Amino acid sequence: GARTHTYIRGRAMFGWLKKVVHNDPNTPEERFLSHWLRIEEIYNSDRTYSATSTHTEDDVVDFRRHLDVITKQLIGELKTGTPGPCFDLLLQRDVVPLLTAAVQTDRPPGVAVHTLDVLGNFVEYFGELLVPHEAVHKSINTMIMVMRQIISDPQLTASKRHNIPRLRVALIRFIVTTLQKISKHKELGSFFFFKSLNTGPEFKILDGLLELYFGGNEDDQDMCRPAILDCLQIESDDLATYLCEHTVFVKTLGTKLGEEFKKNLGQVNLSGKATDSASRTFLFFNECALRSQSRLAHEFCGIFQKNFLESDLQSQLMDMNETVALRATNTAKELLFLTAPALLDVVVSFLIEPSVISTLVKRIAQSPSPTIVGNTLALIEVMLALNRKEIFDCLIGDWLRSGVFDVDQQTQVTDVEADQLYQWFMGTASPSAYSDYVLDAESVISKLVNNLDDSTIHHHSVVSPTANQVITDSLHENSRAQPTQTSVSPFVQAIITRVENILDQPYNVNVALTGVISRLVSQLDPLTHSYFLNPFLPLRATTPSFLLSLKNVISDGKSEAESLEDFAVRVDNARRVLSGTVGSTPAQLDEERLVFAVVVSEELVKEMSAMVAAKAVMRDLYHNLEDLYNDPLGDTLE
Repeated sequence: GARTHTYIRGRAMFGWLKKVVHNDPNTPEERFLSHWLRIEEIYNSDRTYSATSTHTEDDVVDFRRHLDVITKQLIGELKTGTPGPCFDLLLQRDVVPLLTAAVQTDRPPGVAVHTLDVLGNFVEYFGELLVPHEAVHKSINTMIMVMRQIISDPQLTASKRHNIPRLRVALIRFIVTTLQKISKHKELGSFFFFKSLNTGPEFKILDGLLELYFGGNEDDQDMCRPAILDCLQIESDDLATYLCEHTVFVKTLGTKLGEEFKKNLGQVNLSGKATDSASRTFLFFNECALRSQSRLAHEFCGIFQKNFLESDLQSQLMDMNETVALRATNTAKELLFLTAPALLDVVVSFLIEPSVISTLVKRIAQSPSPTIVGNTLALIEVMLALNRKEIFDCLIGDWLRSGVFDVDQQTQVTDVEADQLYQWFMGTASPSAYSDYVLDAESVISKLVNNLDDSTIHHHSVVSPTANQVITDSLHENSRAQPTQTSVSPFVQAIITRVENILDQPYNVNVALTGVISRLVSQLDPLTHSYFLNPFLPLRATTPSFLLSLKNVISDGKSEAESLEDFAVRVDNARRVLSGTVGSTPAQLDEERLVFAVVVSEELVKEMSAMVAAKAVMRDLYHNLEDLYNDPLGDTLE
């Protein structure tokens, strides 16, 4: 015990002597000042540094250590609730101006990156208190401008250039941190976006951000994107006015993105997947338009439209070269996944031009290349999935309204039920055969109903109309069309042509074909529902029957396939492949082409029958909802 007591007294005495000898400060502000004076001493030293100098390494280590100490003090002081004496010293001693100068001069050599990160911490933790001081925001703006010049200077010596990648990343981090702070404290924007009323606007931080984005590698761009998007949604009237009226930032960003977009339009590989560069450009352009305020979004749309229309996509879509056409088709499909309405409008308007639609339809009907046919069908499916009236009308809507039903045989009209449709195709009624598909069909119909708006294709009759209603609609629509139907829809004829060739087509073409048909049979438009799902409605003599063509193919397929050895086992294997339970090779798919064709066509019939059942359920549901709405006391439910 005595030895322990002596040891403790000795340690205490040693600590006291150390303070006396080194004049160790006692208060937080004294400690802060002591470390800062050492930083100033190192920075202002007249010492000449060289790559081999031992002083260089020692000074850098000391500079960083003292800087880390005062940073820790400042952050710790802020966590107590309010700035204290250390923060006051930060302003009094012009800490930020000296640190920005240290970044610009990299003095002592090797401190620039670390110091930039420390300045980022200052902005992140107490930027709203620090930035409004003129010496602070003025020095930061100057630093950004100087660092941009240093990073892009081609005359740098090799010894300095090796450090540029690290400086670039540090500068990006600092700018991103600053803009994130501005997005949370809008009032700070004026200190970076405007120099003064007398000297005009400054835009160093945003110009620097764009410079770093477009001049950087993929990692740099990944870091910059969130900050750019933050800028576009900063809710500041001053900033919005500046961006809209001067449009330096938006025009620079939009124009350069547009150039990248145009360059990347063809960078979609043959499998249908966009290259990483193309995907990033498409998605980033889309995000910029979504985040922008209305005026900025309009600016973006104009730039996008200009570059899109100036591209070679249209000529590539219609090119006779298979590779060129395939890339263009896949690129168009990729663009349909844009979610910014203004940008999507541009793409849709381009795709529904008569020359483009005509080319796509001819390719479906006539191309000898299964790959081209399959990818074109996939593009049409994505177009239909948008559920837009203009797409639907140019493919099939206008033709259906021209009068496809025989209105003189109205007395023969009957409505169709799911069991009846399945039996008409397959010869037997078997609700259990398609029961697994009904829930999926109901989900599809529910989404379509929930997404109804003025731009959709549907009439007021939302689901599964009565047959008499369809005839009435057809008669009403036909009164505004030509007296007699003189032509067949090229799109419908192309689909029927492919249906008639199901038994001879590769598996991937048949799957793509059923994808398009699934989109068509799910439509809530009464005429579409009746043409694709009701075999009992009388058609005009000039109207080709999709349903009859499909029925004939199924009958022929079963007749041919049943003569095959182990037919039942092979069908079961094909169903497992189709469901994804087991894999398959292209050779196996080709060898079993007939079996897979039979399975695909039968699965399509099940899906169509389930869609009829789902629409009937939804029709009853909506009728019940209407009754409840008209009888709020609940008598109907009783």
